[in-house]
Amino acid sequence: MLQEPRREGQGQEGGAGKSLAEWLAFRLRFSTPPAAASGKVYDSTDERCAACSIFGGKEDPCQNKGILAEIREKTGRPCPRVDLDPENAVPADVVKYVIDERVAGFAPSHFDDWTSDWSPLERIEARNRLVDAVHSPAVDLILRPKRPGLK
Repeated sequence: MLQEPRREGQGQEGGAGKSLAEWLAFRLRFSTPPAAASGKVYDSTDERCAACSIFGGKEDPCQNKGILAEIREKTGRPCPRVDLDPENAVPADVVKYVIDERVAGFAPSHFDDWTSDWSPLERIEARNRLVDAVHSPAVDLILRPKRPGLK
């Protein structure tokens, strides 16, 4: 479902994204690569984004011009893509455990393994970013959509 987070030093192809919640919402919303007008089927969202004309490729964008204009106005990004800030690499790696109840029990030990050499403050800040992302309104709407007729 989620793709590997970028690690420190890796390039970013898309729009800047400092928010772990925005990155997670993007990855959940586009867990399947968007269709391309050419008919080509891409193996990953990253591959589809790299082929997009917004980022120098030859494919038309996956969203229409009106939606792209709204995104640019609201976020300053050229499209829905949100790249991961390197400081969020560990929380992003752990979040795939947190949101999947089948493996959620591994999240604490995975987090501890990744952050064993961090200061207590760094660990708390990273844990808080992870919790804030999972409980953000954008992610909450995707993970727990509101059903008509329910309050």
